[in-house]
Amino acid sequence: MNTLSHQRPTFMKDVVCAALKEITHLSEEANVPEADHAR
Repeated sequence: MNTLSHQRPTFMKDVVCAALKEITHLSEEANVPEADHAR
């Protein structure tokens, strides 16, 4: 486990970033009227 994270330190970061982007995108789509109003 330690060696794996040592070999791929950016892998988890990429996965987390992708997940965060997906969640942000979904929440933004859910709040379209709010987002449009803020603009």
